Amino acid sequence: MRIDSKEQIADVEILKVRDLLRRVNNTDEWEADFVVDRLKISPKKANRLINELNRRGYIEPIRFLMSCLLISKMSLLIRRCSSLALQR
Repeated sequence: MRIDSKEQIADVEILKVRDLLRRVNNTDEWEADFVVDRLKISPKKANRLINELNRRGYIEPIRFLMSCLLISKMSLLIRRCSSLALQR
């Protein structure tokens, strides 16, 4: 499957999101500043991205704080992103 490079999640290019999720460990804890540092985006955009990834079920919170998340389904994300791109 191929990912449509024009696809975006929370105004972030899908390929950047895919690469971010590929680089992190399944047990890594990360907050908005982790995403800001990795993707070179604003904190506001990082929070929107984290919330959207959580809403879509690509990541799961590991604490009550929504800003601290655990990636639980990286391969599922890649498959879902690919299927989304194919639907367009």
